[in-house]
Amino acid sequence: MSEHESLYLDVQGIKTHLLRGGRGPDLVYVHGAGLCEEWYPHHAELAKHFTVYAADNPGWGKSDNAEWMDEIQDYVLFLDALLRTLGLKSPILVGHSLGGLFAAEFAATYTDRLAALALVDAAGMPFTAEDDVPDFFAVAGRGGLEFAQMVFNKLDVAAANFNYPPTHEDLLRFHRELTSTARLMWEKWFDAKLPRRLPRIQTPTAVIWGQHERLFPIAIGRRFAELIPSAEFRLIEDAGHMAPLESPETFAEEILRLKDRVTA
Repeated sequence: MSEHESLYLDVQGIKTHLLRGGRGPDLVYVHGAGLCEEWYPHHAELAKHFTVYAADNPGWGKSDNAEWMDEIQDYVLFLDALLRTLGLKSPILVGHSLGGLFAAEFAATYTDRLAALALVDAAGMPFTAEDDVPDFFAVAGRGGLEFAQMVFNKLDVAAANFNYPPTHEDLLRFHRELTSTARLMWEKWFDAKLPRRLPRIQTPTAVIWGQHERLFPIAIGRRFAELIPSAEFRLIEDAGHMAPLESPETFAEEILRLKDRVTA
């Protein structure tokens, strides 16, 4: 694991927990419905090449709750405030899952603020019954093996990172994070107008998907790539929805490939 520091910032009046480590070009990592609060292997791999900033979104991890934040736009504006607080002028923005939706909406809103964008197994793209997207909240509520199989391809990675059976503290954290997710996505896991906004994104973009993605099927990732003019679609062959955690080295290689497109 690379060296990193844990600190707290005041962002829009919200006490926000941030992990920072590495050196090199600035990279802001936006987590999804989980995988926050800790310095994970994918953070450490990215920190070999970048200065990584990984904040806990309000309502997740060690950051304070902000129950008034009940729309995606609230998190887009929070991300804007976070970048301004950190003094970051043109970072690479990497968003995973729900964080991918935040990142995509940010890039479509602030078209000149980023050096590059990576959307990793991102939420937000409209889908139909034919896409066979599982009911996230129903499966998450049942938990256990069924939930692990939905978001992981490598169950040994799931077992190494999540306690089973979960501790009391695990259950409390999971309930809080699920509540924060539901506040935004309970009615539907997408934004019907997102496809109209994605063509605004002109920054170099990588759309990265796990080959064994079961939550948001590969066809959804390809739609992201088709709608963003500068996007390249990339598959990580031995991973599912948790591609950054399941294949951290390959994931970091894809982000380096994106950086090379920017500097070429």
